[in-house]
Amino acid sequence: MRGRKQNWGNVRLYGHKLLYLMIGMILCSILLIYISTTSSAQNLESVVQSNVEIHNSSSHNRIGSEETQMNSGAFSKTESSVEKGNLKEAETKDETKNQLDSRFFSITSRKSTTYDSGTPYFCVLARAFERTKPELIGFAHSISASGISLNKMRLFLVLTNEDEQKWDDISKDFEIFAEGMNLILGEEGFVTALPLPFLKDSDIAGFAATDRALREFFYINSTRSKTDEFSRRYSGRLHPSHCEWLVVTNGDNHYTEGWAKHINEEIKKSQLDLIYFNMIQRHKNNLLSTELKPEHIDLGAAIYRLEFLRNNSLFYYRYSGGRGYWLGSDGDFISNILPHNPRIKKMERIMLIHQ
Repeated sequence: MRGRKQNWGNVRLYGHKLLYLMIGMILCSILLIYISTTSSAQNLESVVQSNVEIHNSSSHNRIGSEETQMNSGAFSKTESSVEKGNLKEAETKDETKNQLDSRFFSITSRKSTTYDSGTPYFCVLARAFERTKPELIGFAHSISASGISLNKMRLFLVLTNEDEQKWDDISKDFEIFAEGMNLILGEEGFVTALPLPFLKDSDIAGFAATDRALREFFYINSTRSKTDEFSRRYSGRLHPSHCEWLVVTNGDNHYTEGWAKHINEEIKKSQLDLIYFNMIQRHKNNLLSTELKPEHIDLGAAIYRLEFLRNNSLFYYRYSGGRGYWLGSDGDFISNILPHNPRIKKMERIMLIHQ
């Protein structure tokens, strides 16, 4: 009996040692996975950063130019060419694109097709928040799946108020994201982070930053657009003031496939200034049949003819009633528009999935 108790004690002792050994192995495995993931993220960031530097250095050595100008609602565009001395850098750029494509972005390439002078320039002004940065990839993907050629679609990011001390770092992150998306989609200048400094004034839900982007880039005249900060930093890209139709939305929303194609079909039928459509409110899990009145439409469920907005100096700020900016400023924007008698079309089609 005594021998049996001693044997049972040995079993318990070895069992405890085995258990401790297994726990140690599991902890080591978790540590290795963490180190590997962190290293991959750092490598990805360095890959995109190096490509941005390559792009910036090679842009000074290009032959030809890519000019965009307004001509009766359409634009002419000449393709830029890369001189022979930069072929090695171009190959490096392609290699970087492949690395990004396989390691991070699962996006089908939608390279530009033949330039279509009959399709107007569609532009999207997206308010980008640091907390929603991970959702920008899916958002940009849905914008690119518009049903029209990418050379007639542009996405502009405006960073809303964040911590002033981190502003420069956050702005750089969004610039890197934009150039990485351009590589994946094969369309230079498809996504551009607007070069704006920190907004000193108070902002609510990003509406002050939105008005500033409209005022400083989209509503300016052609003379000023040739010398502003955007043109100095992004020479050759479509200037925001040259857009023809504009959607203002949040960078965490999604649009249904072919959304711009359906809108373009309506534009071809008649002269319009405002087109709006139905949406799904994901946080409420219901369909919203939109109406042009406050609290019945989201800012991303409408598209506007930019010339109409510019000529009437329309902004999200509400001067009457001392309201200024608030969470419902998108409804106030509609209230500001309607007195100017826009030509309106309601599309009974779901094209926005609101997050």
